[in-house]
Amino acid sequence: MDSPEKRIPSLFSRISDLADFRSITADALRGEGDVVLSGLSGSARALFIAKLWNLVRRPIIVVTAHDRDIQDLCSDLEYFHSTINSATATAGASRVSGFPAWETDPYSGLPPHADIQQARATALWQLRQKQTDIVVASIQSISTRLASAASFDSYSLHISMGDELSQDLLVEHLSNAGYLRQEPVSGPGEYSVRGGIVDVFSPLMRNPVRIEFFGDTVDSLREFDLDDQRSSGPVQRIDILPMQDVITDRGLLRHWSALARQQWQDEKFQHDLSEKIDLADGGAMFPGAEYLLTLGAPLEASILDYLDACVLVLDEPEVLRDEHEKFLNLMQHRYEQSISAGVVALPPEILFLTPEQIHKPYPQHRTILMEQLGTSGSENASRFHVSTQPVTRWHGRVKDMADGVRSSFAAGHQVILLADTIGMAERLRDLLHEYDIPFRVEFGEQPMRISEEALAPIVGIGRLSSGMRLPEAGLEIYAEADIFD
Repeated sequence: MDSPEKRIPSLFSRISDLADFRSITADALRGEGDVVLSGLSGSARALFIAKLWNLVRRPIIVVTAHDRDIQDLCSDLEYFHSTINSATATAGASRVSGFPAWETDPYSGLPPHADIQQARATALWQLRQKQTDIVVASIQSISTRLASAASFDSYSLHISMGDELSQDLLVEHLSNAGYLRQEPVSGPGEYSVRGGIVDVFSPLMRNPVRIEFFGDTVDSLREFDLDDQRSSGPVQRIDILPMQDVITDRGLLRHWSALARQQWQDEKFQHDLSEKIDLADGGAMFPGAEYLLTLGAPLEASILDYLDACVLVLDEPEVLRDEHEKFLNLMQHRYEQSISAGVVALPPEILFLTPEQIHKPYPQHRTILMEQLGTSGSENASRFHVSTQPVTRWHGRVKDMADGVRSSFAAGHQVILLADTIGMAERLRDLLHEYDIPFRVEFGEQPMRISEEALAPIVGIGRLSSGMRLPEAGLEIYAEADIFD
């Protein structure tokens, strides 16, 4: 029996009936004034952004107030983007990327966590390679200064069978790009060397790859298994991403050492400086080097310089401005503390963009202001409103949930229940069956029962941080978190 056509994607398109997307898109792309969208909350923001991408077909950078918001917004966007824009999706590949901020204080003397550096570098690489559609950043992460796009590109490596490539230069490149030498390779961001063989596991690789050299020629490229280290199928080409967005090499470290002696000549800095210079003179990294090397290699770009053209979506712009100001004030305070304590440090304006620099005009980019109340923007701004509401959270009260779904169904509303996994989706299906509520399932190959009712509640699979109600469209979407958390 053929599987029934899924209705969820078409139901999500109902947001087009609530928001004049053609006018929003046209006004945004003209770039003649502010475009303000109000009324969206929770995961409804992600639904709108996914639909917006469907029309503008250019990268979207979403800026939110806090790093802690990035994961949930990415998760919501991954679901809606893959569902609405399924024709553009690549099997098994997400087209949504997170761009987190350094989680360490630049004045603490500690390096950024390797996972954070990897996530940032991967997002930038995907933007440069046009392998991502939507990037979610915090105001802190987007304000971090970056190396130029051309400089970053120089640390991306594409290797094909038969390429002329020195093994020694490859190993040096991996080290400079942030890869850790580990015998044997056990995870992303690691490499190993054995004779004429280099094993490497770059982010976005399905499996690590074994590169065999014959002299200075790439003689073989084969995936291998992490568990038994045995080679498997051949590959024709691999992409080696940088593992960090701040790229270093021995020459830069030695150059920094010479400049640092001139920059911090005061006696109070000499104890801290001598430890760093001793390592840098030998071409070795020192703790916190990522925040100091810009002395020798100024960072003059932002993530917006990595794109030909994009739509910048500012989530609650007034909050973003306040958070940015608080962050820069804190960094100035920490900088002054460091200098007073005799710790070498660079001022915040060397490491971070000011509000004026972030909001400087980019002729190729466009901006949409997204907020709950719609009070931002100039007097002549184009303003649009979409009415959305949060849904009831049941907190595991299954009977109350069943009563609520039954009531909405009786009122002529379309209800969608989304579970994170197939196991939880089966549980929701069984609960609706137990409470004798008509339903339709949109997961698995052989649904237990499909109701003939046009508005029967639908059970599907999708990871959302929260659900939403679109009252004007008669649509209610519940996430697993709304039902059981």
